[in-house]
Amino acid sequence: MNQQGFIKVLQHQALENWGECSCVESSVTLFEKNESNAPLSIKLVTKGTERYKISDSYYKLDQGEFIIIGQGQQIETTVKSKEPTKGICIYPPISMIQDVFNGFGKPFEKQLSQEFENDFFHLTTSKYRLQSPIATSKFLNQYIPMLLNQSEKDEVWWQSFYLNLAEHIAFDQYKINHVLCGLNVAKKPTKEELYRRISKTRDYIHDHKFENIDLDELARISSLSKYHFLRSFKSIYQQSPYQYLLKLKLVEAKKLITHGYTFQETADKIGYSDAKNLRKKLRK
Repeated sequence: MNQQGFIKVLQHQALENWGECSCVESSVTLFEKNESNAPLSIKLVTKGTERYKISDSYYKLDQGEFIIIGQGQQIETTVKSKEPTKGICIYPPISMIQDVFNGFGKPFEKQLSQEFENDFFHLTTSKYRLQSPIATSKFLNQYIPMLLNQSEKDEVWWQSFYLNLAEHIAFDQYKINHVLCGLNVAKKPTKEELYRRISKTRDYIHDHKFENIDLDELARISSLSKYHFLRSFKSIYQQSPYQYLLKLKLVEAKKLITHGYTFQETADKIGYSDAKNLRKKLRK
C-alpha cells in the first residue's frame, strides 16, 4: 500500500452482539491499495476524485458520490492528486447487515414463528450521488456532517447509525431486486450493469431537469443505442425519459406556484415552453 496523507479512524471496535465495524476519514494526495476478499463497504468522496477497479469494472468517484461494495470482492483503489482528496469509508458489521436483510420485507408472522432462514444476501455494486433519489443517499446526506464533527460518540450512537444505515441499504436493494426481476435479460451481471447505466442517466436528468434534454445525449451517457436506452429506461422506471422529466418539472412547478410565482414565471424557470399548457397540467 502506498499512501501520502492521513487516515483518521472515527470508529473501530466490535459492537456488542454485532461484531467488527469501522468508519475512517481520509485526506490523501496519493493512495494505492489492492484488497482481495474485501469487506462490505461504503466509500464516499467529499473532495476530489477516487478511482476503483472492482472485479472487472472501473469506477470514478467525484465529490458528492459514493459506491456500495458487496463483501468478498477484489478492489484496487487509486488516488493521485495535487490537492488533498478527502473521503469517508464505512465498514458496517456484516452480521448486522445480514440480520437486517434476513428480516426485511418479510411478514412478522414468519419472524415470530422463526420460519425464515438466513438467506445469503447480495448487494448490487453501484455508484450513487448524495443527491440521488434513493434512501441511502438521503441518509448519508443527513449523517455525514455528524460523522465529521468532533463530538464524542458512544457505542449506542454508533449502533444506531449502523442499524439505520443497514435498513436504508436493504430498502434500496429490495427495490433494485424488484427492478432486476422485471428486466428481460438472462444473466444477473448483465441486469446489474444495465441498471447501473440507466441509473446514471436518471441522475443526469435530475441534474438537468430545467433544460431541454436530448435523447442522443442520454443514449451516449448510457452507452446504449437510442432504442435500447428507451426500452431499458421504461422497463426500470415504468415510464419514458420524457415522462420522468415532465414529472420532475411539475413537482418543481407546484412549489413555485405555491410561493407566488405566476404560471409564466414558473414556466420560464423550469424550462417549460407553454405556460397555458403548464396550467392545464397542474390542474389535472
